[in-house]
Formats: sequence, C-alpha cells, structure tokens
Amino acid sequence: MQSLATYWDGGWDFSDETNNGLNNDWGLNPAENNGYPFLTLQGFTNQPFKGSGTGADPYQILSHADILILSNVSSYWDKDFVQTADIDASETATWNAGSGFSPIGDATTQFTGSYDGQGHTISKLFINRPASTEIGFFGDAFGASITNVRLDSANVTGDFNVGALVGRLRSSSSVDSSSSSGSVSGTNNYVGGLVGYAISS
Repeated sequence: MQSLATYWDGGWDFSDETNNGLNNDWGLNPAENNGYPFLTLQGFTNQPFKGSGTGADPYQILSHADILILSNVSSYWDKDFVQTADIDASETATWNAGSGFSPIGDATTQFTGSYDGQGHTISKLFINRPASTEIGFFGDAFGASITNVRLDSANVTGDFNVGALVGRLRSSSSVDSSSSSGSVSGTNNYVGGLVGYAISS
C-alpha cells in the first residue's frame, strides 16, 4: 500500500500533482513515515520516488502516477531515472482537460538527465497539443541519455518538433535501443515516429 498510484487513483490530493486538486494535502517519501502517505502539515519531506536521482541510485519509475509527477515537476528534469515495470498510460487521455500527458522537458527547461526504460513498455500514451511545440514523452532534451524505452500504441499530436519519444533532441543527447508504435502527427514540420527533430552535436 505504499505505491503512489494506489492513493492517487483513489483521488488523494498529493503535492506535485494537480489532477486531484490544488490543496497539496498529502505527501509521500519511501524513506519517511515507513513509506506511507503523510499529511503535508506533519513536516515530512515530500519525495515520491524510490532512489536518490543519481547515476548510482536513480529514481525508480513504476506507475502512471510516477510519470505524472515527473512531467509536472521540472526540478526532476536533471536527474537520473530507471523504469522498473511496464506502465499502462491509457489514463493520460483524461489528463489536463483532454490535452493528455504534459511532456518532460520544454524549450525553457530541457530534460538533461538520464532515463533507462530497461526494456519495459509505456503503453497508450496520449498527447493532444496541436498548437504546442516540443511534443513527445520527452518534449525537449539536451545532453540527455535515453535508453531502452518502449512506447506501445502511443497517440501523439503537436505542432512541430513532434515525436512519440522525443520532440526535440538537442546536442550531446542520445537515444539508444528504444522503439515506438502508434500514431504521431504534427501540424507543421519536424515530425517523426520516434524523434521529431534531432540537432547534431
């Protein structure tokens, strides 16, 4: 019962997410309160991921609730992550008033960390942002390492710089051993099945 997804699906209003409200009533930290949720007024430190976000001890991603937090909180975008389970992301179709998943990294704050999917899938990711640029699971990545990620049955729509995995891949970034299936569309240029636009170093 210490999984963020268990409580988030039940409607608990956690810090760092807005789908269940804006009061930020609850927090979660695997290292505090025996790993169970706590009221924010109790004074614990909200840190929903297991791990420390370093290369030696990356944050662990294992649910749709985890990718929601990662997409919402830009202070995580320079950290290291490892995916430890397959993720059913079909619920993203209901997020943000129908706009779906909000990409990790944007033109202002790029994703500069690392993400190792370890061959696990993220299925049925939904993004519908036809007027927005840098659209994908990762919107804009700079100096990032993205490996072993599998997107299955994704449905991604943007303006330009649109890809299922990465919208814009900037210098010194890499994508290895990754794949995508599904639908990707853009209303302008630089649209790709896996990566929309890659800038060479």
